[in-house]
Amino acid sequence: MKFPFRTLAFMLGGHRVGVMAIFTYVHVEHQAGLRLLDLMGVEIDLTRCKEMCQAMQTREHGRIETDALAVAILAVYGRIFVGGVRNKAKLPVETMLQPNELTFHQQILEARSKHAVHSINTMETPKLRVWLNPVERGGRKVNNVNAEVVTLVTLSNAEYLCLQSLCTKLLQWVAEQKQIEETQLKAIVERDFSLDQLYSFQAGVSATGNLDTSARSRSR
Repeated sequence: MKFPFRTLAFMLGGHRVGVMAIFTYVHVEHQAGLRLLDLMGVEIDLTRCKEMCQAMQTREHGRIETDALAVAILAVYGRIFVGGVRNKAKLPVETMLQPNELTFHQQILEARSKHAVHSINTMETPKLRVWLNPVERGGRKVNNVNAEVVTLVTLSNAEYLCLQSLCTKLLQWVAEQKQIEETQLKAIVERDFSLDQLYSFQAGVSATGNLDTSARSRSR
């Protein structure tokens, strides 16, 4: 049941003892709101990345948890800058970051693309190992052939601290931009929708996600 800005009176023993205003919201669609929506998504991912960097620096996790955090940190940070539909919330990192920060930012994106998401980095090049028999232990011969590969497990604490600092810096910019958008959108909504329209709208119910829905691209 919806109670848009409706006043409810509480009755006790036939007497009115208190009044409470129930505020609610409705969902609207407007092209002018796309940038705010994109900024919110960026804010969520930057916050997730920052918190995971903090968690990783404790080094108190088991191997599986450590591996999961290491991959997730790179993947979540990369979501903000690589592909996707958040075209309205591009972060101007070229002008926001210092040269050393920008270099580190680009290295993180490369690690995301070549290590966390795809196995195409130089370090992870597999090699064949040919095990040779010691001459003094039966003469020269091949005992076995197998494979080896070296993988990156985690970044250093100093690198996670640097990435955490980047997230903090970018989050400050996002918060400022969100405030600007929210202020502008209030005037736009009041201009483009009547109060009768707004009070007739409903708040949509978010559907439960699953593997099928998560594999679909969202519309703009």
